[in-house]
Amino acid sequence: MKSLFRSAFGEELLDVFEFSPIAMAALDSEGRYLDFNPTFLQTFGYSRDELIGVSNRVLTHPDDRDATDRHRIALLENRGVTPRMEKRYVSKSGEVIWAITNVTSVWSKTKEFCLFVVQIQNITDMKRATSALIESEARLRARADASRDAFWDYHHLTGEVSVTSRFWEMVGHEAPGQVAVGDLYKHVNEDDLVELSARYQAHVESRGAIPLNIELRIRNRVSGWFWVILRGVVTDWDESGSPVRSMGAVTAINELKSVQEKLINSSKMVALGEMAGGIAHEINNPLTIIKGYADLISMQMAKGSITSEEAIRMAKQISETSSRIARIIQGLKNLSRESQESEIRVHEIGEILDDALSICLERFKSSGVHVGIDVDRSVRIRCNSIAISQVFLNLLNNAYQAIANQEVKWIRLTSRIEADQLILSLADSGPGVPKELRSRIMDPFFTTKAPGEGTGLGLSISKSILLSHGGGLHLDEAALNTTFVFRLPLATFEPI
Repeated sequence: MKSLFRSAFGEELLDVFEFSPIAMAALDSEGRYLDFNPTFLQTFGYSRDELIGVSNRVLTHPDDRDATDRHRIALLENRGVTPRMEKRYVSKSGEVIWAITNVTSVWSKTKEFCLFVVQIQNITDMKRATSALIESEARLRARADASRDAFWDYHHLTGEVSVTSRFWEMVGHEAPGQVAVGDLYKHVNEDDLVELSARYQAHVESRGAIPLNIELRIRNRVSGWFWVILRGVVTDWDESGSPVRSMGAVTAINELKSVQEKLINSSKMVALGEMAGGIAHEINNPLTIIKGYADLISMQMAKGSITSEEAIRMAKQISETSSRIARIIQGLKNLSRESQESEIRVHEIGEILDDALSICLERFKSSGVHVGIDVDRSVRIRCNSIAISQVFLNLLNNAYQAIANQEVKWIRLTSRIEADQLILSLADSGPGVPKELRSRIMDPFFTTKAPGEGTGLGLSISKSILLSHGGGLHLDEAALNTTFVFRLPLATFEPI
């Protein structure tokens, strides 16, 4: 080999070829091996004697032999082809070796061909890794396509988004070619888009600390609106902290939503039933007042001793008390309605709280329970008002039962604003939740009440309702008294 390379490149480059970590060989014009460096022989597992004078077709993979011959001939004829090609070899042991082959043609001063010098860079590991990655991506894509979830991948800079075929099945449309995020928004309920935008903004501003997880409605071209859960996360950020790429999934939950609604309404009726004793007080007391004033007016009119001023005053009291009864009945009607009947829209928290208090406040008073309300009634949230009223009802009912046998009985509801969220804390003077039970009290069907006194669904359903609104519910274990804290996003848009 030294004589061949010396004539071609000179003495000073011999060590480069001899000790190169890249496999190198010299071939004649017919593609027969003339010599090799040690790396070449180690790569393919042959001795020098085994390969001298052998055609390079022996080491070349059968599927690449014709292409290798064409490439060699083109280089001989100086057709301007690139000296580089990617091809497969086969070692003595039968292993397939992928390589990038660079071929240099060496010519004499009289323009006569001397030899080919071939450099072979082994890329088998890279090829295997690439192949494994492609196979892995193909498997993931197949799983995604077979999944009942739709997966999405949004590139913020271009506005383009890729979604799996499952999404187009959901909406009943053929998958278009290139898709912009606006194309997907066309299938989402407009009211839910407003909420999605707010949730996404909160996710971005919190750098992912606030999860992007929202229930929303999507329209199927044939069957109409249905419920899904959209989950997502920003996966890439630029240097300024702006999102570059987001990924996530969409899961159809129409059947789950139906079951959930039945559980919610069942739990709500149980809670209303538990409060039924208070309804009698709520209505009987004002009825007694109305009857008393009516009897008084009759008696005084019979005696001819009533003045017009007195009659007006008592009539006004009757009217106000009648309005109180009407409010109680309306609150009861509101809370007993199916929660899906109420659209998600902006409400003041005060009006929602009134519905729950209207059917239990008199019961609390008659039982000696002091109720303290320190809530900014004008704070606006975007919600299903019936569902949030049920959360109030469930928590108030739990608090009442916890303090029923206590000497000191009080319930306190307070509110504050924190990071664009309304935080409500409901505390009571009860004995508290035992430490060993705190991790389980939100579990469905778990209850500390005696058999027949509770379903164990109140807290779990309340938490589910709040989570679906982008909020949450937890027991404040650091508080001195039993305190449940629930939060809801503020409505900073859309007039009431």
